[in-house]
Amino acid sequence: MANNLTMIREVSWRELFPWLILLRVFRLAIRPSVLLIALVPVILMPCGSWCAEQLFDHTPGLDEQTVDLRVTSLLDLSRVTPDVGRGRIEILFHQVVRPFREILGTHSLRETAYWLFVGLWAVLLWAIPAGALSRIAVVRLGREERVGFVESLVFSVRRIGAYVGAPLLPLVGFALFALPVALVGLMMRADWGVLVAAVSWVLVLLVGFAMTLMLLGLFFGWPLMWPTISAEFNGDLFEALQRSYDYTRERPLHYLFYAFVATMLGALGWLVVNAVCNGIVDIGSWAVTWGAGIERMAEIRGETESTAVVMGVRGIDVLNGLVLRQIPMAYSASFFWCSASAIYLLLRQGVDQTEMDEVFLEEPEEEPPLPDLDASFTANAASDE
Repeated sequence: MANNLTMIREVSWRELFPWLILLRVFRLAIRPSVLLIALVPVILMPCGSWCAEQLFDHTPGLDEQTVDLRVTSLLDLSRVTPDVGRGRIEILFHQVVRPFREILGTHSLRETAYWLFVGLWAVLLWAIPAGALSRIAVVRLGREERVGFVESLVFSVRRIGAYVGAPLLPLVGFALFALPVALVGLMMRADWGVLVAAVSWVLVLLVGFAMTLMLLGLFFGWPLMWPTISAEFNGDLFEALQRSYDYTRERPLHYLFYAFVATMLGALGWLVVNAVCNGIVDIGSWAVTWGAGIERMAEIRGETESTAVVMGVRGIDVLNGLVLRQIPMAYSASFFWCSASAIYLLLRQGVDQTEMDEVFLEEPEEEPPLPDLDASFTANAASDE
């Protein structure tokens, strides 16, 4: 009797577990071109807070300060835990969300203007870099093709209106919804207005419900807006709004699972990047100490009279700070946007049944064909005869 044996020659793990695409994000996030795109807004981000402080004469309190970005020495890795790396991955999310969240708790026009300026600065600053990062990610993860550094930036510049408008349009709608409710509060300044407010309070609650849904969808869905614009043919702000809200509403548990896996993977990757950056500085400084000597290094650090020494030490500190602080933060930003692009592709596949490789690519312009010289020569010869 013949043996009916079935041999499994290949298992498509990507089809069985599509979320494994998140394992490829780290390799994409540490590409030099990707890190360079993320590094510029990371460096410029504090400038928005400084300008807001000068314009509106408002200094945030100690509880409003940004999370401390101090790094841990390579020689003392015992203090580094996955929680630290997870916090660095999540910090970009809070940097963009927090200003608009703080507006809801402000009690003065100056404080509102301060946080509004910081929030708009974050959106404008990240519009082009985040668009370029998400463009690189959706093409690489979806179609297994590469997008060049300049090409991604050019694509992002062309769609900058959608990148900026997509997260701001719900906020404009939120403000419009708040106006009639504010009028009810204005009437409550008079005694008779309290009675009018009681009669119309059901409407206030209904408007508050609509505003809450609007904010919840924006809070969780805004990271999906940039990948939508980068992956789809139309790629406008209305499509970004629709897809981000729909995917958040229809697949909330999938979304949370993908976000959790991406955060844990990003945290582990951050530990590697942070250790490498600390190693670069520590080992380089160790080698320099062998040449200069411990006594001379201590003397240089204590020197305050020589202009050349002071300027040199400051230059060294700036470069060390760039490696120790800014590059790990740039990795956090690049991983955030690349993982958001991967999550968008996963949610789109689950909700719309769209294959991951269905990513819009701009067709190169076809050059006009060269004239047929042989045909022209034959025609001229025939006319001469």
